[in-house]
Amino acid sequence: MTAKICLLSVTGREYALPVAQIRHILAELPVFPLVRLRRGFAGVFLFAGEIIPLLAPSAIPGMDADTSGAIPYIVVCESDYGGVGVPVERAVRIVETSDGAISPAPPGTEPEMFSQAFFWRDKPYPLLDIDTLLAQLPYQYEFE
Repeated sequence: MTAKICLLSVTGREYALPVAQIRHILAELPVFPLVRLRRGFAGVFLFAGEIIPLLAPSAIPGMDADTSGAIPYIVVCESDYGGVGVPVERAVRIVETSDGAISPAPPGTEPEMFSQAFFWRDKPYPLLDIDTLLAQLPYQYEFE
């Protein structure tokens, strides 16, 4: 079995995510906001008897803090911290890693925070590193 990459669209930007990290892709799921939820999360949802935190689109590098509106899909990913939901507009395609290449992101890759990109058909897709993304979330809480 060869490694695969899922190409995703999040608020109009395209990203790559290793399929090995994906547990499930869910559609139209209710998300429950929580008081005092750590900044960077939009709420929680239930999946297979687990309470899973959902990343806010603004927590993904390159997304505006102003991002609003319903996100039709949630990609449930496995991380060193447990399950986490990533909001996506659509899964564009799943491709074999061997059909492209994972390389350091070229200078000027948007957003700049990504260190690696998956190159497929001469286009770089910033590679989402869920563990690094979670580790970089601020330890501040929302008190609304």
